Amino acid sequence: YGEYASKLIFSSLDLSTLGENSSPVDFWQRALRPLEDQGPQSPTLLNLYQSCSDNQFDEYCLDKLMVQLKQEGWTLVLMLDRFDEFLRFPNFEKNSEFFATLRKLASSRSPSSLCLIVSWGLSLKEFHEATKNFNKGSPYFNFMGEVVLVAPSEAEIDHLLHKDFSEPERQFLKDLTGRHPYFLQLAISALQTAKN
Repeated sequence: YGEYASKLIFSSLDLSTLGENSSPVDFWQRALRPLEDQGPQSPTLLNLYQSCSDNQFDEYCLDKLMVQLKQEGWTLVLMLDRFDEFLRFPNFEKNSEFFATLRKLASSRSPSSLCLIVSWGLSLKEFHEATKNFNKGSPYFNFMGEVVLVAPSEAEIDHLLHKDFSEPERQFLKDLTGRHPYFLQLAISALQTAKN
């Protein structure tokens, strides 16, 4: 990350671990925990984080926190895996305020102090289609770019797995999964468990 490395705070969250009855408050508590645990020990930032917590992570407080992060030169890199899980959680499913706040925090200032990296089982277009009924304005994440992961080559898989798996095991994994990244991950995990 070059010269910016010392000013990046990473927060990684697999949304499937939140639980179906989680609320936006639960999300923000987990997503912002690295600010408290490993972030800058700025009294102003810590006070703003506490204010966010005291006010149920409302948009106003979150915005003030992001402004202060930017003023102090920090960027929160929020990595959200399985983002489409939000569409099945009752407290998020039609929560236009939550999605609008997330969009505003990540896109309203350039550069923003919040960098979003999301993965999902949908395309960005499919996500916009799924959320259009509770969004009266522009699509929530029309400011984002989309990167579609392609299947790794057989040589890339062999290089990645050569230390842990024999050639027949690697071939089995490639044949079983069709080199699809997600299926490959699941199969590797299952084979490692079976071997132990």
